[in-house]
Amino acid sequence: MYVKNSHGEKVVCPHPVEMDVAYAMLGEDASDELIREMTGHNSYCLCLSCLSQFEMDVDKEPRSCPGCQSNQVKAVLELVDGVCPKCKTGTIVKEDTGMQC
Repeated sequence: MYVKNSHGEKVVCPHPVEMDVAYAMLGEDASDELIREMTGHNSYCLCLSCLSQFEMDVDKEPRSCPGCQSNQVKAVLELVDGVCPKCKTGTIVKEDTGMQC
């Protein structure tokens, strides 16, 4: 999660205190509308044209590669079970690499 500061720059809101950071930046009395407008979630993305990897909010930002300006941008999770855009033969799989109890 991120919150935009007064300069429009994204500031990371680390888990588990995401909303604490957002309210600290926007004010404790920030409206729900302001919170929705100024916060979002970045996704790991891949440009299918130049294979650049970057983060962006696919729900709020235009899908445009910062490297080549292509609109052929996908969130990594959208590529699961599809053909690898680099080798064109492998299949992209989702693997859990996080902590488990």
